[in-house]
Amino acid sequence: MLTTATTICGLIPLWLGGGIMFEPLAVGILFGLLFATVITLLFVPVMYKLLFRVSYAGPKY
Repeated sequence: MLTTATTICGLIPLWLGGGIMFEPLAVGILFGLLFATVITLLFVPVMYKLLFRVSYAGPKY
């Protein structure tokens, strides 16, 4: 998460003022990284739970 956040924050200035060559590159990397992070943290665990029928009963005291 920290690596993704620092990379996104580092690419924002390149996106806003990087010139005609670097702006599309920054946009592609920025949104690709954001999309991949969301997929990895949300979509994959949900699909794993649905496909393998994993259930969590909670801690037993």
